[in-house]
Amino acid sequence: MPFSLFVLVGRVLIGVCVDSEVPRAVDAWRTELRTKNRAKTAASIAHPAENGALFEEGWDDALGREAEWRASRTQEVTVSE
Repeated sequence: MPFSLFVLVGRVLIGVCVDSEVPRAVDAWRTELRTKNRAKTAASIAHPAENGALFEEGWDDALGREAEWRASRTQEVTVSE
């Protein structure tokens, strides 16, 4: 399951899916919940590093596809004058 990050830029809501950022987002979410005395809710949120099998597509597969996508988007550019 890809991570969907939505960022408000001016008046535009931009969405980005970045699987590799899910652990960081889950950690932040859990921390916020714990600071609000909602430890049980925080503990109930699946973390890909701890519960990879719970993620729909398989965590390793999703990260592999992201890596392939990143590699395909990174190309060497030669500038000639």
